[in-house]
Amino acid sequence: MPLKQVTASRSIVVEILNPSNFQDFGVCIQTPSANANDPQNSPQGPLSANQGTALKYEAVSPIINLYDRAPTRLPSKLVMSLFVCTPRRLDDDAAATATATAPATAAAAATTQKPIGYFDLPIMERHPFTTQTFVPMGLDARDPTTAYLVVVAPTTVGACSTDGAGMPDLSRVRAFLARGSQAVTYSPGVWHAPMVVVGEREVSFLVTQYSNGVGGEDCEEVELGSVLDGGTVIKVAVPCLGTC
Repeated sequence: MPLKQVTASRSIVVEILNPSNFQDFGVCIQTPSANANDPQNSPQGPLSANQGTALKYEAVSPIINLYDRAPTRLPSKLVMSLFVCTPRRLDDDAAATATATAPATAAAAATTQKPIGYFDLPIMERHPFTTQTFVPMGLDARDPTTAYLVVVAPTTVGACSTDGAGMPDLSRVRAFLARGSQAVTYSPGVWHAPMVVVGEREVSFLVTQYSNGVGGEDCEEVELGSVLDGGTVIKVAVPCLGTC
């Protein structure tokens, strides 16, 4: 049974996803840039593979299993699932009481244009004892019609709590716009929204995580109270995906 949490209403400005601005919550997986500070660049650089026709970047994302800390101590296994996600419905207008918030790094904002719509955030979840990786399939990086949102929040006791304590810190929710050339790994214990596709078409995701089959240990959920009561808690301002 999901827990329930109530918070003040506001809207969230979306940032463009990159490895640096997501590293407190997990890993943004993409082809590393020439920037030496890119978190995904290994000291030795890529390796030549496939008879010189490919570059291999090793260990681009961790796969973490912490189920030995779970209350039941039941064994877990690595599972791969396929999520076929349809685009979410967007509202035309933000609530009159919502106040737009953005990270301190204003340059990270996706756009200063008027949003194409607002996604209501009804629920957040976390996986206390495992990483969870989403890899989009068949979505072109330059697709002007479809993308996906990555919405995260630290817990009230730390950004990657794995002790089962702490609700999401809804005063520090952040939202990122991701393209088809990017995958994401959520660190164990990071609160996040279920997958949110925005735009015109469905997107399939290959999802990798550990699981022991115990619902409360595999996934914890928190419903945002004011949404259930007919109001608005957090609205994510979705930017233009192409030419607007």
